[in-house]
Amino acid sequence: MADENNVYYDKYGKQHNRRRSQSSYRHRSHRRRNWKKILIIVAVIVAVCAIAGVAGCAALDSYGKASLYARSKAGTPTLDTVETEEQASAAAEVENWESGWIRYKGDVYAYNEDVLPILFMGIDETSPVKEAEDSVHGGQADSLFLLIMNPHTKEISLLAINRNTMSEIDVYEPDGTYVGKQVRQICLAHGFGNGLAQSCERQVSAVSDLLYDLPIGAYVSLNMGAIPTINDAIGGVTLTALQDVPYNQYADKTSKNNPVIGTIKEGEEVTLDGPKSFAYTRWRDTKVDFSADMRLNRQKQYLREFMKTMKPVLKSNPSKAISLYNAVSPYMVTNIDITELSYLVGQISDYRLNIDEVYSLAGESVTTERYEEFHVDEEALYDLMIKLFYEKVER
Repeated sequence: MADENNVYYDKYGKQHNRRRSQSSYRHRSHRRRNWKKILIIVAVIVAVCAIAGVAGCAALDSYGKASLYARSKAGTPTLDTVETEEQASAAAEVENWESGWIRYKGDVYAYNEDVLPILFMGIDETSPVKEAEDSVHGGQADSLFLLIMNPHTKEISLLAINRNTMSEIDVYEPDGTYVGKQVRQICLAHGFGNGLAQSCERQVSAVSDLLYDLPIGAYVSLNMGAIPTINDAIGGVTLTALQDVPYNQYADKTSKNNPVIGTIKEGEEVTLDGPKSFAYTRWRDTKVDFSADMRLNRQKQYLREFMKTMKPVLKSNPSKAISLYNAVSPYMVTNIDITELSYLVGQISDYRLNIDEVYSLAGESVTTERYEEFHVDEEALYDLMIKLFYEKVER
């Protein structure tokens, strides 16, 4: 006898078995529609607050701040455990030494617990977000940028992470069975998941491990197919091309029916529209060694110019955020909720965007029989961690 919970009747009264995948799919689709509505509501709230200067948003901001920092203060980096000659003698030689302090080049540093890192992931997918078919097709994170908000200096910095960075990541079988940690390209961590929050969390974990267990409490994942929409929403981005880049007629298609119709020329100043912005940030010539490094340089440049263009556009017309969120939400996965987003938007207007210099990890790119690899310079990484996340202790 059929389980009554797993059957349904059509309009003719005929009984059918309900497939679990159909029920599950409808449930997931419903949740995605709800999330889309939430984003629209958030955008409306932010726009109203920005236009009217409403003090009533203070309550939202307070909850959002507390929630964000609760996750971001879940731990501290482990730089103090790295064995150096200075660190070995620091506790004995420095008066009132505290746990977690770092002694580096004669000075003492403490971790800035108020710094707020947010990981942005650009996923190599052109279609809207959907659940992966198994645990190895969650999509590669071809773009990785860590946005760093420092409330002490009121400055926002960006750290670009090479997608080929060799690091320990969690590896899984297609059926979800955990294999263990293996040294792979860091961009693959997102692929070992369901393409949704699970993939994002695994990518966040990989980046955190690379950066000495830096606590990263917030993330935004965006399928690359959303770039044309974001680009055109602010009227396009103007830059001087770093290299020749071919572009297609349609921004969100890569099939044979999407022919190349032109080339962005190296040295040319161009205002990128949808198709050109998509090509400039996503295209690379896989026949050329280290093409991913070249693309990362273009992405860094594009992001710099995008942020310079975006700030005055949203300042003059905050309501544009409504249509923007509505358009890109099908391509996005994030753990930032309404109150947190309200707090972030309110804060960003008071921060200085340190975008003339986008930081990168120093290291060396090499080719192997398997793929391109980027090996991080550990000394340079240690130095950069102190620069971005630590403050000098005044004694």
